[in-house]
This record gives sequence, structure tokens and C-alpha cells, in this order.
Amino acid sequence: MALLSRKGLLAIAAVIDVALHGKGRPVSAKALAVRHSLPARHLEPVLQALVREDIVMRDSARYLLTDSLYREWIARRTF
Repeated sequence: MALLSRKGLLAIAAVIDVALHGKGRPVSAKALAVRHSLPARHLEPVLQALVREDIVMRDSARYLLTDSLYREWIARRTF
């Protein structure tokens, strides 16, 4: 039995990806999809949920973590 759903794991991966690859700048949904080898249509609902929960903010088709301290904390981690 899995502890997290596939969407849950994808949400965590998206947040970490935005923090690590964005470095304070928005990351495109297309770039996220390419890095995770997914069609954008699978990633969009996850990103929309993260926007609704105020974890990431959306600017056009680009995403950025909302909290600068959280963004900095993730960027300093090595995974």
C-alpha cells in the first residue's frame, strides 16, 4: 500500500522542482513536464491544486513558490 498517491508525489516533486530550478524566477509548466517526462495535461491539475492551496503562484503558464523563506530553504537543500 502506497503512503502517497501518484498525484501527491507529483505535487511534492513539482514544489521541489520549482524551488530548485526556478531560483527565484518562475518556472514554465512545459519545462516541469519535460523534466518529469509527463504530458502537460497530467501536470496541470496538480499545479492548479498547488495554486489553490497558495503553495505556488501562477503567472501566465509559469509557476513560483509563494513563500520566499520556503523557496530559499528548499533551494539550499541537496536532494
